[in-house]
Amino acid sequence: GILPSETLEKSYYTMWRDDLSDCLRDHILIFGQIEHLPPLLECLQTHTKNYLCFVSENPKDERWEKIQKQYPQAIYLECSFSDQEELSHTGIDNCMHVILLTWLIPDSTIQDSGILPVVRMIEENFSCPFSLELVEESNMKYLRDTPKEKDRDSLPWNMWPRYAASNIFFSSTMDSIMAQTFYNPNLIDIIGKLIDSEEDERASADYECHENCKINYLEISRDVAGVTYLELFRYLTSLNPPVIPLGIYRARNSIDNETEYFFTNPHHEAVLFECDKILIVGRLSSDGKTDLLGTDHIDTSLLSPNTPLKKELRIPKKQSQDEDGQKETEFS
Repeated sequence: GILPSETLEKSYYTMWRDDLSDCLRDHILIFGQIEHLPPLLECLQTHTKNYLCFVSENPKDERWEKIQKQYPQAIYLECSFSDQEELSHTGIDNCMHVILLTWLIPDSTIQDSGILPVVRMIEENFSCPFSLELVEESNMKYLRDTPKEKDRDSLPWNMWPRYAASNIFFSSTMDSIMAQTFYNPNLIDIIGKLIDSEEDERASADYECHENCKINYLEISRDVAGVTYLELFRYLTSLNPPVIPLGIYRARNSIDNETEYFFTNPHHEAVLFECDKILIVGRLSSDGKTDLLGTDHIDTSLLSPNTPLKKELRIPKKQSQDEDGQKETEFS
């Protein structure tokens, strides 16, 4: 991606005049109200050095000048939301992600009235990943990939495709979490670990232990596909230190699903498919250490003859080769 120190010389561009589609890549586009921007930029700048682009139909004002001084990797893109060409000039086809924060149009009686036309424009003309904030749950009906009409009234909103795919979050969710902390004060610490967990390198003086708490994911390869979630769960939790699986992320068109989706606490007989991703707390390690990486792959060389994975696994073996020169071994 393009870093803030490269290419772009200004922090303000108008999309009717400037075409940045060939200049920007792996950037983040943010739609919403400018007063909600600083806390989001504060969080995002710790995770990426690429451009953070605020997209607005209004010209910049003194509020932007203050924001830009504090966040130099942020740029302002003035753009008509109803103009497909201007939206394409933001480099939306090459962006890392689009964040759509809700707002209410003045004098409108419909919650989320500001952002709904924007997300429909993006859905119908671009194929970028996005996260959409909504206030009203029923407004999901205005998006694409909704349940069949006969199922809309009976299907809970958290089972709708867009929500299951993590494309949508509700502003009321945070309110609910804050209310629950009255009864469970430790909830904030748990949420913090899930959002931005860092390994604690400081060993406890009493227990001399390290936390194995980094959020990672495992990619299911063809060799491991076919095992059940229960078999994988038993294997991961038997490791030292144990690894805790949270759920399955399933890619589009895995089982006739039109969108990708994530489901927690799957049925124990759920079969894992090739290219499934398992969200986990911790990291696979053969020596008990927690040398955490961003992404793990199932290391089947850790399996013992008593492994709960009952399927035959054919896996790479690093130190030896078989008769055909291929690096693999078998476990039953």
